[in-house]
Amino acid sequence: AGARWVAPRLLLAHAGSRPRPAPVDNVVLIVVDALRADRLALDGKTRVRTPRITATGEASAGVFRHAVAPSPSSPPSHAAIQSGQMPRLHGVGGDTARPSPVFSPVSAVLARAGVATAFHGNNPFAMERLQAASAWSEFHQPNREGHGIDCTAVVKGALGFATRQVGAGKRFFVS
Repeated sequence: AGARWVAPRLLLAHAGSRPRPAPVDNVVLIVVDALRADRLALDGKTRVRTPRITATGEASAGVFRHAVAPSPSSPPSHAAIQSGQMPRLHGVGGDTARPSPVFSPVSAVLARAGVATAFHGNNPFAMERLQAASAWSEFHQPNREGHGIDCTAVVKGALGFATRQVGAGKRFFVS
């Protein structure tokens, strides 16, 4: 409604835009492989209890409600999450592929801007191949470092990194 052809141009009624969000100093990106969004209370009522994720998310998180994995395999999906690029661009099209020269992960962009960057996670299958292009200030995989497979060491390491950056007055990105 409200659209018409006038001298080969398409005129549309002005649509309002949302206000620009306030800038942020620090970003924590939580990626949980194989966790369905509809199992988190951030997305509605569920029997699964995630009190800390829910409280933090409700207070200050951005939630992507319509995100879709670009691949059923972890490596291409993680490369897409880290770069915003689809597999045909970032080059990680399968379980053994490596990033293409145009792979531009958010950690590298932020590092060039002076932001401290860290990866703390237990997904070597996906993330090790991205490490060289990612420009992480710190890159830790507790399972490979002898600290176990559960998330305790991941969370402890990520929080330690964040605390050190805040103490030094530096902006940070931790994934």
